[in-house]
Amino acid sequence: MFHLSSPLGAFLDSTADMLMSIIAALGLFAFQKEFLAAHFAPLVVVVTLYIIEMLAALVRYGKLSSFHTLLVRAAAYLQGIFIMSLFLWGYWAGIFYAMVAISVLAYAEEFVLLYVLPKWTPDVRGLYWVLRRKASR
Repeated sequence: MFHLSSPLGAFLDSTADMLMSIIAALGLFAFQKEFLAAHFAPLVVVVTLYIIEMLAALVRYGKLSSFHTLLVRAAAYLQGIFIMSLFLWGYWAGIFYAMVAISVLAYAEEFVLLYVLPKWTPDVRGLYWVLRRKASR
């Protein structure tokens, strides 16, 4: 709202996102074992991409990426909506597969950004904006 940002704020936001993901995963393991067993493969894909992206950012920049792209934000909202709906109303396939698809696209975009951006840059909005900025230079 105020267009305020800082490297520390971006780092803290990414760290909080990671902790919330861990808490959500623990909740699934504790209370939704049947769901996990039935949907293991797509969940492993999403979690693996997330972990590999974090590790790649740590290797490349020495810290979490903190790109905060629009796709990652959409994926995070869909993940939250899915987790809440799963616990409150049960499994809805449409929400689940939309969450998986957007999450895979978001993490794929982050891998490309890791390649394109030589130094750590927070809050880049997305690959389109990074490439547009590079083209205008």
